Amino acid sequence: MACSKRRKVDDENRSFKEEWIQQYAFTLPTTSSKPICLICSETVALVKSSNLKRHYETKHSGFEKMYQQGTEERKNKINKLKSQYERSTIVLASTMTAQERAVECSLRIAWILGKHKKPFADAEVVKECMLETVDTLFDGRQKNEIKDKIKQIPLSDSTSMRRTELLANDLMLQLDLGLKEAPCISLAIDESTDSTDHAQLMVFVRYYDARKKEFCQDLLGVTDLKGRTREDIYGALKGMLESRNIDVKSIFSLTTDGAPAMVGREKGLVARLKEDNADMITYHCIIHQSVLCASLGDEYKEVMETIMKLVNFLRSTSALQHRLLRTFLTEVNASHDDLLVHNNKKLDLFKTDIQSQLLHFPRLLEQHNDETGTNHVQFIENLINNFKNVKLKQILCDCSPETFWSKEGSPANFPTLHRLAVQILTMFGSTYTSGTSTAEQFDMRFYVHIKQNVGDLST
Repeated sequence: MACSKRRKVDDENRSFKEEWIQQYAFTLPTTSSKPICLICSETVALVKSSNLKRHYETKHSGFEKMYQQGTEERKNKINKLKSQYERSTIVLASTMTAQERAVECSLRIAWILGKHKKPFADAEVVKECMLETVDTLFDGRQKNEIKDKIKQIPLSDSTSMRRTELLANDLMLQLDLGLKEAPCISLAIDESTDSTDHAQLMVFVRYYDARKKEFCQDLLGVTDLKGRTREDIYGALKGMLESRNIDVKSIFSLTTDGAPAMVGREKGLVARLKEDNADMITYHCIIHQSVLCASLGDEYKEVMETIMKLVNFLRSTSALQHRLLRTFLTEVNASHDDLLVHNNKKLDLFKTDIQSQLLHFPRLLEQHNDETGTNHVQFIENLINNFKNVKLKQILCDCSPETFWSKEGSPANFPTLHRLAVQILTMFGSTYTSGTSTAEQFDMRFYVHIKQNVGDLST
């Protein structure tokens, strides 16, 4: 035999009736589904007349004798009890709001202390400074009210520690979400030792956040290197990526300091990561390269200076020497037949060349037909019109590449170019990352966090 379905009270759509206030001295709070007795403040489980009546007749028979049904005295008494209850709930709500504000202040102070690398115990010093400031700037009742609110802010060292851990965990979750949705990510890796000679691996990550339409840079993690660093770095990085659910194949580029432990041919980090992701771009930190160039011996320095003088002479001083150079490059079958220089987009030149000899497009020449040429000419004409667009020029002049490709460059109009720009702009130029932009991003995420979750911390 089939079992009967159990009835749910929530499905019965019970409603509280106003006459029950005078009849049974009950009211229904706006924040609860359980009626509350105005006489003893107890609640009943269901919004049901029989439940209210049973409670009233069982526990408040004396009230019934003193204030009989239908009398003016009973009406005034129950109205007074109801007003008292409403005032008490208003005071409670106000207290909770004050407590939430105190918690928010505690979070803000913990954030500032952490950003400036100050100890947790300094939070009490901040409170002391605030109280002294209020004593100086305010007078009378206003001063006392402000001081009372400041004293309610929880700022002990243990509280500041918990607040900092909470913020760190929340930022970590936001970072994981951003990395999960990022089209590509880039890493900057550096291995160093602290003051106690403990080797540490620091990994920074840069990615494009499509929801915020901005490029984000953050510290992915720091881990100790306990064994031989050359063999330990790969395992430490792999463990960090796995713990954050990051696939090695999603890494677009990797920059290192060029140390043997990083770029060694067999056991270096780059070589081993290439086994997992052959398409990953790896390169040497530009600052480390500059340092190496600055430390070159006099012989190499003289060579570089000589080459630069020759290039400047050939391109800007002597037309004859320039022609002789081009002839020489052709005779020795060099990869290029001239020194590469910048030309203002070359689009008009390309347009003319496509319509004639295709000197700049050898691959297109092999598959040339009238339809293909027409399509390419139309494409270049559209491109020329885009670059001649005054508004587009103004945008390019007024904003950085990151802002242009995250805010203005539409992926719908230029999908391939937008994807390429995002990949390039996520690449690290150096393993020496700047903390300013990261701190600004943290500040923004931090304030979003406390506005959404500060109420939960007050309970």
